[in-house]
Amino acid sequence: MSTMGPESSYEITVDGHFVFSKLKLGGYPYNDDIMQCVRIVHTGGTPEVVKRAKKPTFLK
Repeated sequence: MSTMGPESSYEITVDGHFVFSKLKLGGYPYNDDIMQCVRIVHTGGTPEVVKRAKKPTFLK
């Protein structure tokens, strides 16, 4: 699940576990990081918070 916050920032939770915040990291998550969190929760584990994000891209 993801929730919208101020200025199009959002947070991602997996089955109630907070795993990512665009507002805190300043960019979008890597798909592999989020999928790893999903796999961990699916097998009964507790995922760690994602600590990296893609650098923002600005269009001119």
